[in-house]
Amino acid sequence: MPSDESISITEQILPTEDQLYRKQSFISALDRIAEVDQQLQQLVKRFGSEGGSSGKTIEAMEEKANQQRTSQNIILNSAESTIDQAIKRFDEQVDAMKTQNMTIYYKNNLSSAF
Repeated sequence: MPSDESISITEQILPTEDQLYRKQSFISALDRIAEVDQQLQQLVKRFGSEGGSSGKTIEAMEEKANQQRTSQNIILNSAESTIDQAIKRFDEQVDAMKTQNMTIYYKNNLSSAF
């Protein structure tokens, strides 16, 4: 006597893709921020060195610019790490949507032969 049976599978219906190429646009923005920060620091140094300027105000400006740059570097490094994590999670979410759970129902006519 035939029996009704089923099998459940998960099938990938679309190929996986690496989304890391999206990272470059974010990194370009971070690089531009770092570049502007470096230009600011150079401007402060040049301002202090031109005309033999010195004194507590110039030293304070240079120190503040150095602190700002250190702070910016920490933030930029953290942002890059966060971008990596976000893209990895995005990859996982997109790949999960490219699979489909399926249950196939069929009649097993061979079970009655034994």
